[in-house]
Amino acid sequence: MKFETISKENRYNKTTLENGIRVLSEYLPDSESYALGICVKAGARDDFKGVAGIAHFLEHIIFKGSKKLSARKIATSFESLGAYTNAFTTQENTLFYVRALNPHFDKTFSMLSDIVLHPEMKSRDIEKEKSVIIEEIKSYEDDPEEQIFDFADNMIFGEHPLGTPIVGTVDSISQINSELLREYHQTYFQPSNLIVVASGAITHNHILKLANKYLKYSNEPKNIPSRLAPEIVEPSELTVSKQIQQTHLVYAKRIEGIKSVERYPMSVLNVLLGDGMSSRLYQNVREKSGLAYSVYSSIQLFEDCGGFYIYSATDSRNEKKLKQSLLKEIINLRINTVKESELNRAKEQLKSSVIMEMESKSSRIQSLVKNEFQLGYYEDSTATINAINAVCLDDIKLLADKYFNEENWNLVTIKPD
Repeated sequence: MKFETISKENRYNKTTLENGIRVLSEYLPDSESYALGICVKAGARDDFKGVAGIAHFLEHIIFKGSKKLSARKIATSFESLGAYTNAFTTQENTLFYVRALNPHFDKTFSMLSDIVLHPEMKSRDIEKEKSVIIEEIKSYEDDPEEQIFDFADNMIFGEHPLGTPIVGTVDSISQINSELLREYHQTYFQPSNLIVVASGAITHNHILKLANKYLKYSNEPKNIPSRLAPEIVEPSELTVSKQIQQTHLVYAKRIEGIKSVERYPMSVLNVLLGDGMSSRLYQNVREKSGLAYSVYSSIQLFEDCGGFYIYSATDSRNEKKLKQSLLKEIINLRINTVKESELNRAKEQLKSSVIMEMESKSSRIQSLVKNEFQLGYYEDSTATINAINAVCLDDIKLLADKYFNEENWNLVTIKPD
């Protein structure tokens, strides 16, 4: 085993087992509960070609039973311990996790390992789950604020899997069968592609003992497909009509990914522009102009690329005014100097969100996974705060000049039919 401790407080530990599985833990001695997760470096961008949504589908089907436990037994066994278990799929990872009280760590470790590594994937369960996920897809299509970001991603990333909804489409979900799911599981759920992660008052050595006991892997290793960055797509406009009450807009643009030096300056700029009640978008578009109830900006950062989004919705009669107002804020960010007080406000807000996230053990294990899979190194909250503090006005100016002109934006509009 490769053993590594990287923390001034001696709280963070990392070990690579002989079979290649990485074990990450954060020791919180005063905690009476823990978060435990098993994460695979496979998400929507790793879907098989033509089978969008298979990563998300597998996340669902894993809870339908293992070779030892039925779906009902999984649910009752966790809940009889007072444990909360869940999973989610992102574009780049799938995380299965449990939250419970310390005395139940060994039992939940055993069950979580079993269902993640040994899912049964019965055909009748797969057919039932198709209906469930198709209903999930329809629920997104009924929510224009949700759906418009899928349209925006498709315009930014084109035919690349990052441009396809995580849940897939009705057509792609209809193609999924047990053979495809088993092939996907065997391809990506391999030791070198898995992380066991825990946060709480459980020692690293105890976690290693359980990992060696329950995470034995006998399958022959397969080559894990390499990820390809999406090609640059020419910006365009899309208008969609639906039976809704408001017109919804998103301006979207591709940016650099999580490993870029732009990561923290862009995060600060996003807060400054459109995250919070004191942001420029909220104050100028909503408070001063009264053009919209909802207006904000957001970013997505992947390992090799990212997206910047500006969203708002308004009465259809104000569509033209809203577009002009949003473009004005885009241009003003570049031509009007950002004040030091404005920058400091954004930095304080971002730092607060970082610290408050760390009060959740579920968020802590997600952060550990992101550090390992996306960044490739451990970054504690102190390093994050220092990086935010280091952002200066020149950094914001450089980003504004690079990205925030009125040209080269993708525009998606969903309007009433």
